[in-house]
Amino acid sequence: MNKNWNLNVVFASQSMAEKTMELVMQDVKDFRVFYEYRLRELSAPAIDTALKRYIQLQIDAGRVNDYAYLLHSTNLNDGKISAFYQNVCDQTGALEKQLVFFVNWLKTGENINLPELQTVLPAGTFAWLKQIRRFKKHTIETKLQQLFEDENSVTQYWIRLYDETRAAMTFKVRGKKYTEGGALALLSSADADIRHLAGAALSKKYAEKRSVFTLIYNALLRGRQIASQWHNYDYPEEQSVLENNIVAADLNNLVDTVLANNIAVSQRYYKLKAKAFGAEQISYWDRVAPYPFAAEAETQTYTIEQAKDLVLEAFTAFSPEFARIAQRFFDEDLIDYYPYKGKDSGAYCIEMAGDAMPMVFLNFTGTTGSVITMAHELGHAVHEHLSKEQGELGRRKACAQAETASIFAEQLVFNLLLKKAKTPKERFCLLAAHLEDMIATAYRQIAFHCFESYAAEKRLKGEVSADQLEKWWLQDMKAYLGDGIDTSDLAPMWAGILHFFQYPFYVYSYCFACCVVNTLYEIYLKGTVDGFAEKYMQMLRRGGVENYREALAHFGVDASKPDFWQKGLNLGAEYLSELEQLYAQISKER
Repeated sequence: MNKNWNLNVVFASQSMAEKTMELVMQDVKDFRVFYEYRLRELSAPAIDTALKRYIQLQIDAGRVNDYAYLLHSTNLNDGKISAFYQNVCDQTGALEKQLVFFVNWLKTGENINLPELQTVLPAGTFAWLKQIRRFKKHTIETKLQQLFEDENSVTQYWIRLYDETRAAMTFKVRGKKYTEGGALALLSSADADIRHLAGAALSKKYAEKRSVFTLIYNALLRGRQIASQWHNYDYPEEQSVLENNIVAADLNNLVDTVLANNIAVSQRYYKLKAKAFGAEQISYWDRVAPYPFAAEAETQTYTIEQAKDLVLEAFTAFSPEFARIAQRFFDEDLIDYYPYKGKDSGAYCIEMAGDAMPMVFLNFTGTTGSVITMAHELGHAVHEHLSKEQGELGRRKACAQAETASIFAEQLVFNLLLKKAKTPKERFCLLAAHLEDMIATAYRQIAFHCFESYAAEKRLKGEVSADQLEKWWLQDMKAYLGDGIDTSDLAPMWAGILHFFQYPFYVYSYCFACCVVNTLYEIYLKGTVDGFAEKYMQMLRRGGVENYREALAHFGVDASKPDFWQKGLNLGAEYLSELEQLYAQISKER
C-alpha cells in the first residue's frame, strides 16, 4: 500500500492528457456541426443517439479535467503544473461553450417529449434530463450563455489566485514554518501554548492577506450576481436549490429549525468545554483541543494501517459488500494520505469520469479525527463507485445527497470506536469529538450559510469591505459558538472557508445530509426496517435517479414534513446530555 495515489491509472503522462483534450475538442466541433441545426427534427431514438455522443464527450473531457485537478492539488507550488491545470480549465470552458446549444435545447426544446423519451433512454440519463428541464425558465439565449461560459473561464483565474495565495502562505510557530494544514493540525495539540501560537499565526497571516481575499471575493460575488440576474434567479441560493434537486421550503425549514431550536446545543456544548478547562470562556483556538483529562482516557494515535483496519471493521459489520469496495481504494493506490509541501489542505473524494474508480485525497495526521475523515471520504468513494451503474449523467448526485453516504460512514466508525471505549473518560472524549464534528457539520455550516447569504445580498448594493465581511462573519460565528468561546482574533478567518470562493451556496448541504443520515442511522440501530443494509446499498446504487424525498420514502420516512429536520437534529442534544452526565461523573472521580 503506497502512501501516494497512482495517477498513472488515469493518464501515463501529462502529454497524453493534453493530446486527449486536443482530440476531444475536435470531436466537440464535429458534434456541433452535425447537430446544431437538426435538433428540432430529432426523434426520440435520434435524441438517444445524440445523448450517447454527448455523454462520451463528457467522459473524455472529464478524464483530462480530473487528472489535471488531482495533479494540481498535490503540486500547488509547481508553476508548470498550475499552468497546465489552468489551460485544461480554459479548454473545458471552451468545450462547454461549444455544447451550450445542445444543453439549452435539452432544457427548452419543444420536441423533448419526456413520456416518450422515458421508454427509450436509460433510467439514469432520463432522470438527468428530467432534472435539467427544471431550468427551463432560467435558460438564456445560446450566444449569451456562451458569453457566460467565457466569463466562467476568467472566474477560474480568480479561484486559482485564491488557491495559490493560500498555498504559498506559511505559518511560523516556535521558529518552525508550517503549511496551513500543518498549522491547523496544531490546534488539536495538548499544549495550549502551541494551539494559541498556531491560532495567532493563522489569524495574523489571514489578516495580512485580507485585502487580496476581499478583492477576490468581491469579484466572484459580482460575477455570480450578474449571471444570476441574467438567468432570472429570484434569490442567491435558487440555482443551488435547483442543482441540489431540493424543495426550497425544505431548506428554509432546515435553517429555521437550526436557528430556532438547536443552536443552543452548540452554545451549551462550548460552555461545557470551557468549564472543563476551568474557565468561563476559552479561545476559539481551543475549540477542538483535547480535554485536560484526555491523556488519561487511553486515547491513541493511529497509523494508516491501523486506521484502515478500523474503518474496514466498521464497514464490514454493516455490509461486507460496502467493506469490499472500500478495500479496493487501499489495494489499488487510489488514496493520497499525508500532508506535504505543495499539497492542498482538507480532504475530498473525486468521482472520476467514466468507469474509472474514484480517487481519495487526505491529509492524515494520525488523530481520531483523521480516522473519521478517512471513513467520510471512503463513504463518498463507495457511493460514487456504486452509482456509476446509472451512467455518466445518472450518477451525478445533488450535493445534499452526495454527503449522505459519507456522513453515514463516519457514524459507523464512530459507533465502533464508542463500543471499544474502556472508561468513562475515553467515552467522554470520543463523544465530545463526535459532537464537535456534528456541530461543525450542522450548526457551523448553517452559520456559514447565513454569512454567505447576507454577504451576497449586501454585494448587490456595491462592493463590500474587509471590515464589513469580518463584522458579519463574527456576528454569525458568535451566534453559533455562544459565550463559551472568545472570538476576538477570529475576524479574518472567513477567508479560510474555501467553499465561499469555490462552491457558492453549497455549505448547507452538510447540515441537510446530517439530518438525513441521523434519521437513517436511528432506523438502522432500532432495526425497524427489514433488510436495511440491502436497501441502503440500493439507495447508493440509484445515484441521482432519485431525490432525497424519494430515497427516504423506501425507509418509511416522509421528508416533506417540517418536523423531519428536528428529528434529524435530536441526536446532537442526546449526545450533549450524555456528555454532561459523564462530565459530572468524571469531576467527582477527580
